[in-house]
Amino acid sequence: MAVVGTTSAHAATIVEKYNVTDFAGPPGGHGLYMNDDKYYFDPGAMFTVSDDGAGNLTGELTGTARDADGGFDVFLTFNDFRDWDAQTGAGLGAKGASNGDETTWTFMDLIPVSTLTGIGDQAGNDYDLIMKPQNGIYTFQYGVGANDKQKNVLGMSGWFYTAGDGLEGTGSPCANTTTSGDGGSVCDFNLQLEAVPLPAGAWLLLTGIGAIGAARRFRKA
Repeated sequence: MAVVGTTSAHAATIVEKYNVTDFAGPPGGHGLYMNDDKYYFDPGAMFTVSDDGAGNLTGELTGTARDADGGFDVFLTFNDFRDWDAQTGAGLGAKGASNGDETTWTFMDLIPVSTLTGIGDQAGNDYDLIMKPQNGIYTFQYGVGANDKQKNVLGMSGWFYTAGDGLEGTGSPCANTTTSGDGGSVCDFNLQLEAVPLPAGAWLLLTGIGAIGAARRFRKA
């Protein structure tokens, strides 16, 4: 899957790159938890951030023993990367802050082009994703301790709804069951990240635009 978009004016350059694995692996962990079903990332899953302000999580998920032949292709897209000051300045917070120093984490928004596409026994079960809770205080996040499961481990997490019939996923596996937008079924990603070294050219680009902080902390929500 492509993880870097291009335009006629500028080819986006990856400035952060991470290998993705489940937070603890089977049988106790998971990469995706969706209404009591656990799914695990196959090798090759990747999270990237580009200098154009976009991020992508891509990979393939397979299920637990009771759904071993089914899973999903994952394509998540993020924007509005921000630091702790910008997160709290927007009235937002951190999920699982007891697992690390949330003031060092990076926060971002899941945008509606994000999808889960069913494969194997899940073929035909395709979902558009909506960040959850839309009107609550949590967004997606990554950093040391940020996967909401493990202390002092580089990770990533975030809750979501699956869009379906009606507002915010009514009738789908991860429906919003409240009118306020801060409740609903339990569906989230809990990931471990492993930083991948970047080519020297990427770091030279970062220096030219004001270091890595300028590349991923763009504006207050």
